Amino acid sequence: MLQLCCQMRHPVPLDLTLDVEGVTVLLGRSGAGKSSFLRGLLGLLPAQVSPWGDLPTERRPLGYLPQGYALFPHLRVWQNVAFPLRGARRERRRAADELLDRVGLAHLAEQMPETLSGGQRQRVALARAMARKPRLLLLDEPTSALDPQTRDEVMDALLEEAKTFAVPLLVVSHDVGLCARAQRMAILQDREIQAQGNPAQLFSRPPTRFVAQLLGMENFFFGRIEAALDGEAYLVQVDSLHLQAVGPPGLPAGTEVTLGIRAEDVLLARKVCLEKGNVFSATLRTWQQETLWTRFVTGGPLVLWGRFWTRDGDSATLGENVSIQLLPERLFLWPNK
Repeated sequence: MLQLCCQMRHPVPLDLTLDVEGVTVLLGRSGAGKSSFLRGLLGLLPAQVSPWGDLPTERRPLGYLPQGYALFPHLRVWQNVAFPLRGARRERRRAADELLDRVGLAHLAEQMPETLSGGQRQRVALARAMARKPRLLLLDEPTSALDPQTRDEVMDALLEEAKTFAVPLLVVSHDVGLCARAQRMAILQDREIQAQGNPAQLFSRPPTRFVAQLLGMENFFFGRIEAALDGEAYLVQVDSLHLQAVGPPGLPAGTEVTLGIRAEDVLLARKVCLEKGNVFSATLRTWQQETLWTRFVTGGPLVLWGRFWTRDGDSATLGENVSIQLLPERLFLWPNK
């Protein structure tokens, strides 16, 4: 595992320590400091960096894929790849051809970038980044402005190509979907790492409300702990409801908390009885059937967004009474600060 540290005072304050393993995604909204972190590592912004901070920019063992790949339009494919290389033209050409062969583009060495497809340009940019023989490859928003299907295709191809070089990847992005392909992820907010670790663990137990929001949780409401139950379970009063939820251990009764649950963990039943555990009655406010998902909003003691896979024959009447269950093991709480 590689540990990266970056301290910066100007032009923006930044003090980050990040563990990188395999494919690591640094997730954050626009303005969180992701790109500044990359520029600090690369030596493009003044920063104290570990490791490699004692090296000038051109000698740091880092490969970099910027947004849009930034190929030089006036250079041929092989010249783009050879640009970071030093030495005689013949040696640089031979090294560039070897790299292009590894990404399956040796036959396009004499082409100009404008003649290439998006996927081909990506592989040329990858070959150019690997020309420096980096110990770490940095990717800046590699899927920005792509639809979900194209995003998946682009990342699948990029990760497959990167495997041939056996170099760890650090991907900075606001795209939560990229975390599904990562061995590790970190959450960046206000230029600080809020959480990092295994993606499955962070998705299943978000450590803070902000992390939960960034990872796609839709429903939040407030309550007060009535009692601690077994393990990390609590009984919480939310208006007239008494709900079971899970949270950090050791919270005393009376603690004001925020609760959150994903839309797919809000269960709805109209003609059958749900099992006990966070079950209550509500009214149906909206019902929207789409090709894959049916989405609904309930009113009553809580306003909740829910969704489930669309099934043939599903229909509902707005205003009708329904039964709702908030899965206790998927209802999370965090103490209010």
